[in-house]
Amino acid sequence: MAFRRPPEDKLALTDWRGLACVAAVAWVARIAIAAWTLDRFPPAHDGVRYDALAIRLAQGLGYTWSWPDGKVTPVAHYPVGYPALLAAVYRLLGPSPHAAAILNAMLGTVVAITVFLSVGGVASRRCARAAGVSVAMHPGMVLFTPCIMSEGAFTAAISLAAFGVIRAARGRHDWTRWTDRSLLGISLAGAMLIRPQAILCLPFFSWSATRAIQSRTRRALAIAWIGLLALGLCVPWTVRNGHTFGRYAFVSMNGGWNLLIGAQPGATGGWQSVQVPASCSGVFGEAETDSCFAREARHLIVNEPIRWVLLAPRKLAFTFDCGAIGGYYLFLSNPKLFPWRAVLGAAGFETLVERAALFVCLIHEARRQSARQRLRRIMGYGGAAFLLTPAAWISVVSLALLLLPCWSRARPAGTGALRDVVSVILWTTIATHAVFFGEPRFAMVTYPWVIALAAVGLEEMARTPRLPREPSVPSLK
Repeated sequence: MAFRRPPEDKLALTDWRGLACVAAVAWVARIAIAAWTLDRFPPAHDGVRYDALAIRLAQGLGYTWSWPDGKVTPVAHYPVGYPALLAAVYRLLGPSPHAAAILNAMLGTVVAITVFLSVGGVASRRCARAAGVSVAMHPGMVLFTPCIMSEGAFTAAISLAAFGVIRAARGRHDWTRWTDRSLLGISLAGAMLIRPQAILCLPFFSWSATRAIQSRTRRALAIAWIGLLALGLCVPWTVRNGHTFGRYAFVSMNGGWNLLIGAQPGATGGWQSVQVPASCSGVFGEAETDSCFAREARHLIVNEPIRWVLLAPRKLAFTFDCGAIGGYYLFLSNPKLFPWRAVLGAAGFETLVERAALFVCLIHEARRQSARQRLRRIMGYGGAAFLLTPAAWISVVSLALLLLPCWSRARPAGTGALRDVVSVILWTTIATHAVFFGEPRFAMVTYPWVIALAAVGLEEMARTPRLPREPSVPSLK
């Protein structure tokens, strides 16, 4: 099945009216939620620590923690990116959950705009508007607005990087391509400072953004520029960790904690309290504790590799099978105003939206022309069937596998760059949480780009001309 790209005059590259519409819908929807939750939902979950760290940064006290006994120590357990963004808003608006909601509203609006502009580069204005408005009104992402959590900021940073990849892949002039590559490097640096796992996106995004370069030397220079820019912006914080803690940890010191959560005895695949190993009971300090936990986690994995591998499907199930990324936070914050039945309702609606987008993507990918068309159909239709079961994570893995072959093809422009972006985001999310542990909020970064691919897929399937039926031959009898 061959799809034709619409002509330039029908692309949404200069659709300012559509851009304003998407931005307005995203902003109004999020501000409405922020107004409803005004001063009613105090920080909860990890938001308690993010809020406290941001307040200290806003007050000029550094990235430190004040203990109950009055002692103040520098910290690096939580990545600094989101608390730093929050601190900047607190300096302007004052420390309050409403100020955090305004920041999250801006970040959510950025995500909707980047999806609109990215789809507008490969599809029609109508398709770009549909994708942008769908992301702007996504129930899970809208309800996440009052949550003082890092997922919204991480999704925004990755979305900006994805936009840079798509722009660089289809750019016509060297200076615009270098601008887009710089945007890619800066966005990836911000994503890594929010969540270090974004480093997994760096080589693949760099490769996709430089596909159009024919010269190997120039391509190597472009990839080096993106990598140096992204990693170079994270070096100062890594040096700070080394000077402060004696360990040059990349951004944060919670990798050992997270690895132990997903490997310790009794692990369920989701988050649970750390069971401190006996060998670590007398260890104090963030750097020393994280190193000890990492060592014990590796010991458990080596001694019981089969048990650890079999936990991977359960980790992916925790991540992809159900929504409730925002509703659960609101329940923890104020169960009287947002009871458990509201969590279930929000989770059901969000899950329905996500599975519908996955269904469209799987059907679209199953119909694409390929040398292994029969295998693609089995994976696509089979993955779509699993959307009707509790094991929706199998559908996500099926879509990631269907998108994987695009790496072997030279697609400098068109939907190839978009498919590359979705493939990278899906695979890095799958790999990260299959190793550590899963939670529904970790899948939020995949939502806008699965919807973008679904919108393009719907348009391509609708535009595919149907072949005329063969004329019937009259019987000779």
